[in-house]
This record gives sequence, structure tokens and C-alpha cells, in this order.
Amino acid sequence: MTLKELKSSGITFTNSQVILLHIGGLIESNNDLLHTTMPIFNEEQTKSIRTLSRAIAQTAYTETESDWAAFIKEIKKRRLQKNAYSLVFSYVLDGKIWEKELPTYESLQNSTTWSGAFWALYDKRPNSSCGTNMFDSFYQTWSYSLQYWLDSETITKINDEYKQNKKITDKNLLDKCMEWGLADKNGNVTIPVIKEDNNDPLVKISDIIVAKIASCLNRHAGAFMKEYGLSNENLAKVILYHEVMWDMMDILVTGKIISEPDILKGKESAKKQDFGQIAYIKE
Repeated sequence: MTLKELKSSGITFTNSQVILLHIGGLIESNNDLLHTTMPIFNEEQTKSIRTLSRAIAQTAYTETESDWAAFIKEIKKRRLQKNAYSLVFSYVLDGKIWEKELPTYESLQNSTTWSGAFWALYDKRPNSSCGTNMFDSFYQTWSYSLQYWLDSETITKINDEYKQNKKITDKNLLDKCMEWGLADKNGNVTIPVIKEDNNDPLVKISDIIVAKIASCLNRHAGAFMKEYGLSNENLAKVILYHEVMWDMMDILVTGKIISEPDILKGKESAKKQDFGQIAYIKE
């Protein structure tokens, strides 16, 4: 499509936007014809990809079922079962696996303005609305329907206070933490604190889980790359894992291994204190 055809289609844009897309490596032009450089999967391809990802996730779950059971057992031992959903998603599936097993965004594409990957599928999943926000050592699971949002300024203060004192000592900040379910009256944090060393059983179990999931994924990455004409295997792994991740969450929820907190669902029954169910600290 040319710029003239783009204008006549009713899509509004500025020349500076087009230039930025060129600089960012997201579009190319040849004889005035513009085209995107990112992979775009149509409806049929998306269905095929999700059939594959479901199969990979099911295999991975079979191989990690006992490990997930050990993970949940360890959480219950620490009386943190209400944090299970957040820890499974944000700490393991959206966190540790990227740190330990899968390609970093720097290894994908480096342009003038960004590093990482873009792609598009048709259509979005109905149950893939979660993400993870990181504020140094403070992590929070979010969703588009999240009932209560704690402002980033307060979270940053909590992070800094905990790093300095290993508890909340400022009275005003403590009042806020108690209101949001993050600390008790003595200033001790009530959310999970994960110590990233080899002596923490939760870390050990998580490392085993992500290694097994990555192994299942890697067995299909080469064929996936070739089938869809992707530029490299790292990109194939990133795209495919973003589907496998949601399938694994579906399997764990359907199997009643974990359950989504009301605060993430946006239910009226959710309370501000429930924010503590979707936050944790990593040291």
C-alpha cells in the first residue's frame, strides 16, 4: 500500500509517524509501496499455532505436574496460598523462564529506538489479560479489569523502604501498606519475599519447572520457524511461548491448581487489601 492509498483508506497518520516506523525497522518501502516487517498471522494460522501451543503446554504440564504440586505445597507451607496465581504467572511463567531459559529481548532485534519483537495474531485470546509490573524488587500482577491500582509513587516508596530496613517504618507509609494488604501493624511485609539463592526451595522448584517447559518448547521451535518463515529461532521461541504460557495458565486454573483472585477479575467482592495477593518482593 502506498501513502496515497493509506490516506484514501481513511486512516489518519502524520509523516513523522511513518518516519519513526521506518527508523524503528517496523516498515519498509519499495517503489513507494509500504509493507510491515513483523510477522502477521491470519485467522487460520493463529488457530493452527494455538493448537500446537496447547499440545506443547499439555506435554509440559504432564512433565511438571509433580513439580507444580511441590510448588503449591511450598506456598501453602508459607501460608501464601492466596498469592499462588500471582506467583505462578508473574514469578514463574512471566518472569523466571525469561531470566533463565528463553531468549532476551536484546537477542531478538536491535534497532535505533527499541529492542525486542513485534508480531500480530488473529484474534486475541479471551483469557490473556494479565501482565507483570516491576518496580526494582517489587513485582505486581495486573489485569485490564484490575479492581484496585496502587499508584507507582507509593510502590516505589515501599520498595525503597523495604530495601533499606527490611520492613516498613514510616508511619504514613505503613498505614497505606496496611490499607492495601502489604504489611502488618508492626511493619512486617505480608506479601511473599523470594530470596533468589539456591537454598530457597521455591526457587529450586521454579528452576526445575521453567527448564522443563523450555525444553518442551525448544523441541518445536525449529519446525515452527520454518513453517511460518520466521527470521530466526529465537523469534520463533518468543512467539510460540507467548501462546504456551496462556495455555499452561488455563491448564492450571481448569485443574484447580490455582484460581484467579477476585481483584484481577474486577469483581465487586474484591477489597483493596486483596492487592497483597498480587504482589511480591524478590531479593
